[in-house]
Amino acid sequence: MKREIWNNDVCERYDYVSEEYSTDDYTESQLWDIAYDDVRNDLECSQMNLDIEKNGEIFLIGTLQRWNGSVSVHKNLNTRNIGEAMDRALDCFEGDNSFEIYCEDGKMLISQTGHDNPCNPSIMEFRALKKGDFDDLDDESGNCLLKNSVALAKDCSAVYGW
Repeated sequence: MKREIWNNDVCERYDYVSEEYSTDDYTESQLWDIAYDDVRNDLECSQMNLDIEKNGEIFLIGTLQRWNGSVSVHKNLNTRNIGEAMDRALDCFEGDNSFEIYCEDGKMLISQTGHDNPCNPSIMEFRALKKGDFDDLDDESGNCLLKNSVALAKDCSAVYGW
C-alpha cells in the first residue's frame, strides 16, 4: 500500500485553498500564494516529523528517467538525518519537476516527473548505510551499497503509525 509523506502538487492544493477561502476576501494571486505556502509548510512539517538520525549516511538509489532513456543512479545525500535527506533529495533535481515522497512495499521513495520525461517518473529509494563510508562502498552497479544499507520505511511507519 502506498503511503504519501509529501508532494508538491500546488494545483491540487490551490483547488483545496480556493474552496476553503472566500474569493470575496482573496484574489486569485493571493490564493496561489497560500497554496504555495501550504506546500512548503507541509514539507517542513514532514521534515520535522522525520527528524531521525541514522547510524550511516543516507543516499538515493534508483532509476533516472530522461527524454533519451533511463539510467541507474545513486547519490550520497551527505546526511544521516531522514528529514534533511528529503530536502537534499529535492535539490538533486533541476527544472520544473513534480515530486512525491512516499512509502510503498517497505521502501521510502521519491518520485519525480519533469520536463525531460513528463510521463515516466524517475523513482529513487532512500537508504541508509549500516556502517562504513559511502565512498568505500560506492560501485558502479550499486550492489555493494544495497547489501550494506537499510530501507527507511520502518522509520516512517513508526512516526506516522502505518
